[in-house]
Amino acid sequence: MVKHVDSALYNKRSRFFAPGFFIVVSLGIGAAAVLQTDGGDRFQASAIEKVDSAPIRGEVEPLRLRRSGFEFKCSECHRTFETSRNQKALVAEHTNLIFAHGSNDYCLNCHHRTNRDAYANHDGSEIPADQPARLCAKCHGLIYRDWLVGIHGRLRGTWDPADSGSERILCIQCHDPHQPKFPDLKPMPGPMRGRVHVYGGEM
Repeated sequence: MVKHVDSALYNKRSRFFAPGFFIVVSLGIGAAAVLQTDGGDRFQASAIEKVDSAPIRGEVEPLRLRRSGFEFKCSECHRTFETSRNQKALVAEHTNLIFAHGSNDYCLNCHHRTNRDAYANHDGSEIPADQPARLCAKCHGLIYRDWLVGIHGRLRGTWDPADSGSERILCIQCHDPHQPKFPDLKPMPGPMRGRVHVYGGEM
């Protein structure tokens, strides 16, 4: 947590808002805030915590059943029987799932009928499990368009999508695909007079 900077470093607190005063904040590893007053005085506050850029729901993982430290492909079970076209109550390893995705409450709308290690496209073709955004685009085309240009969702790394260090967070890294409504978030406090407000705390 960033602590308040001793006002003696500035001579006068009022110089926080004097013309020529600016702040440069660099987030990530080695994060720091560089401040300068109109008198040219400069100092660095390096107490800013590293910003956690990890996706809310973690990294993208293959479609797998994970139990007691073991992983199983979905097809290991589903290849042994044919799935009914009539949706029934969730059984076996699916009883913990909660559907809250509007009218989309049919498993095979998203999961491929014959290859459960892939998703299903409208024409019955397979969508690879590592491309879940293509699946979401089937119904959420406008949001998918916004996601492609950086309006929806967020980037990790640099802000320039053309930069090799830029990574676009995928839909399921933030949204639970079975109940995708994003949970309410507690807002960060607003800026306070006489303090510099930075991400991760106050200065």
